[in-house]
Amino acid sequence: MFALDGGASEQLRALLPLDELRSVGAFFTGQTLAQFALDGIDGQLPNEWKVFDPACGAGNLLLAFAERIQSKPKSLEEIATLESRFIGCDVFPSFVKAAKIRLLLKFLLNMENVTGLPKNIVEEMFGKVFIGNGLFAVEHLAAATHILLNPPYTMVPVPHGCSWTKGKVNLAALFVEKCLVNCSHGSRIIAILPDVLRSGTRYAKWRVFVEENAYIHRAEPFGRFDNHANVDVFVLDCEIGGNTGRGCQRGVWYPTPTGTAHKVSDFFNISVGSVVPHRNPNLGPWRPYLCARDVPIWSEVNSIGRNRRYKGSTFSAPFVVVRRTSSPKEKKRAVASIITRGEHIAVENHLIVLSPKDSTLQACRRLLRSLSTAETTNFLNQRIRCRHLTTHAIGELPWQQ
Repeated sequence: MFALDGGASEQLRALLPLDELRSVGAFFTGQTLAQFALDGIDGQLPNEWKVFDPACGAGNLLLAFAERIQSKPKSLEEIATLESRFIGCDVFPSFVKAAKIRLLLKFLLNMENVTGLPKNIVEEMFGKVFIGNGLFAVEHLAAATHILLNPPYTMVPVPHGCSWTKGKVNLAALFVEKCLVNCSHGSRIIAILPDVLRSGTRYAKWRVFVEENAYIHRAEPFGRFDNHANVDVFVLDCEIGGNTGRGCQRGVWYPTPTGTAHKVSDFFNISVGSVVPHRNPNLGPWRPYLCARDVPIWSEVNSIGRNRRYKGSTFSAPFVVVRRTSSPKEKKRAVASIITRGEHIAVENHLIVLSPKDSTLQACRRLLRSLSTAETTNFLNQRIRCRHLTTHAIGELPWQQ
């Protein structure tokens, strides 16, 4: 049972340095997360089901899927008729071998007598679990009824022809795009993805692309991936082409104020501080300079003790600043302060600036009280679980009367 309950992942981690795993975004799906991801699979599978994991690692998601099939094989002959429906690939040969062995062990546990097994049974069984790059396994994407996916989370250059972003992009987003484009109508994609895809401003067009090509059954935050990977993830469960006639999918990614409820952005202009300390030259007029490390939290700041030369955008008090760095583990997500006095203030880019549209200190004080509440923290923990808050997330906070 050690090999099936996480032991294989621990052994593979021991064989490969953590830095190497991180460099390629290779982390193993824990049993709890795998079960959470497949909650939508209830065992009612189509007669000709076929499952494909294009970044299978040690096979944890394939094993979790095997738990949900209705008929468990009880002989080698029955395993042989079933094994071709389990398809997976990974770029690491050791991962592929582990996945094949674990799938075989999973089904052998159902047999009353496992003596007399062929010597080459590992090589003969689960031949469709292979070494390869899942981004190029188009034929398997098209043939599968279910795609299970925990792709690498590394940043890579955007490929030619990408319609929703430029520059560099999280590789996980490209894996999902490849599935959406190449999977057959009606197939199901269940993916474990970094939370930035669900909540980050930069991936807004990617989310629209997903909505246009699939019906989203679920986009649910899970929390931190595991103790080895300091990243929060969510589960995307969607059906290719299943959005026909189902209407708008508003609020599927994260909570949004509905009806006539007001948002913080209705009362404040919101932007990120424009000073990038090690990039902007010390040129231009002397300005009061606000740094995140200098601002006492949950307080009113009447004077700014630091100055620098700066010729970019500045702010005039009163305004509220919120620290961009923020973890879901913190008791309060939107750590804030009020700047009560000063003009032409240069603000570091580690701070989000909220300037009241009515220019009053009263509005700032009201906002500070709102940001300190449990309701704000709960909203942000659903809205964005990345380590940096965004202006959009802060702007969408419900305005508490």
